[in-house]
Amino acid sequence: MRRGRDNGFLYDADGTTLIGVNLGADYCSEHEWGIKGLQGDFAIPFGVEGKVGLAKRTITAVPAEPDFMLSKSPKRAVLFFQPVGYLGGETAETRQAEAIKHRITRSELTLYGDRTMATAWDEKSFGVHVTEKKDIAALVEIYDAFRRKDAAIWLGGGGVFQNAGLVLAIVSRIPKDKADGMREADEDRIKLVAAAKATGIEARLEKAGRRWFALSPGWKLESTTRGEVKTKHEVMFFLNPMEQHRYNSGWYTVEQLDEWAVDRGPIPKQATEARA
Repeated sequence: MRRGRDNGFLYDADGTTLIGVNLGADYCSEHEWGIKGLQGDFAIPFGVEGKVGLAKRTITAVPAEPDFMLSKSPKRAVLFFQPVGYLGGETAETRQAEAIKHRITRSELTLYGDRTMATAWDEKSFGVHVTEKKDIAALVEIYDAFRRKDAAIWLGGGGVFQNAGLVLAIVSRIPKDKADGMREADEDRIKLVAAAKATGIEARLEKAGRRWFALSPGWKLESTTRGEVKTKHEVMFFLNPMEQHRYNSGWYTVEQLDEWAVDRGPIPKQATEARA
C-alpha cells in the first residue's frame, strides 16, 4: 500500500448524510495499476457485459476476517483489507490480533503530528486510520455497509466524482443524480470505444510497427493547438508514443495517425521541424 493525499469522507450536498470515503491518491505507480485485485476479492462485476454505473462497481462478496476487518476503540478506528495468511498465530483469534497490530503499526497508516486521518491503498489492498470521534463513527457505518453488501469500490478522478483516489461508498446513500451520471458516463464510454474500434486505426498502426504508451480515444474536438480539427470520423485519439525523440504526443485525427504509419504528417518530429 502507498499513502493517499487529499483524502476525506464524502457527504451529501447538505453535509449531513455520509456517502463514503475517498482514500486519495499520490503520484506513484501503485496508484496507476488499477484495482483488479480488489474487484476480484470483493467480486465486483466491473468487466461484465451490460453492467454500467453502480451495478459494475458494487461488491457482491465480503472477504472474511482478518483479511477484511475493522479494529475500533474509543480513541481510534482502522478499516483495512489485505490478505494476511502469512502472519503468525495458531487460531483465528491470534491471527486477528496479529493482523491488527501489523496494520496499525504499518508506516502507511501511521498518524504523524496532529493528523487525525491516514489512508493507503494499492491494486489489492486498502486501509483507513482515523482518531476523530465523528470519523470513527463514519468508518463504522462504512464497514457495516460492506458487511451487508451495500457498498461499492471504484477509482475517482473523472465523471461525477472528480477527486482522484480509491472510493469506498455506501450504495444506498449515493444521490440519484450522481448514480445517473456514473451510468451515463459508462454508456458514453461504451459508445466511444465502439466508435474508436470501428476506425481500425490501432490495427493499422500495429501493422506499420508503430508503438505507444497510450492511444486513448475521445470524441472529436473542435480544435487543437494546431488549429481547427478536420476529420471524417467522430472520434480522435490522444497519442503518447514511444521513441519520443522522434515523435510528438498530443491529440490527432485518424487521418493524421494514418500519416504517422508512413512517417508523414504532424507526428514525426523531423517532418514537423522541416515545416517550421
